[in-house]
Amino acid sequence: MKKLNLPFKKSIPTKDIVYLQSDSNYTQIYLKDKGGKVMAAKSLMHIHEQINMPEFIRINRSQVINKRFVASTTTEQNYSILKLKDGSTFKTSRRRTEQFLNAI
Repeated sequence: MKKLNLPFKKSIPTKDIVYLQSDSNYTQIYLKDKGGKVMAAKSLMHIHEQINMPEFIRINRSQVINKRFVASTTTEQNYSILKLKDGSTFKTSRRRTEQFLNAI
């Protein structure tokens, strides 16, 4: 099982990560446990590269989702709206919509 290693000897199993959200030079890591989230002092790009798994898809400038937690998608003309199993809703950017649809 692959793990995301963070500073201070903290590691998170990648199977527990629902999505990542950029917060300036920090990244919020949302976990499948209700209300579970961790703040990492690394950029979204750095965390995404560290995970380096096809299950994690960059859907826009601010978010990377774990496709195993996608419950449904609705595709419009230039973008997709996806709903995760935890009820969170996200919108893909126009540039990343085709990449997202191909990965799902």
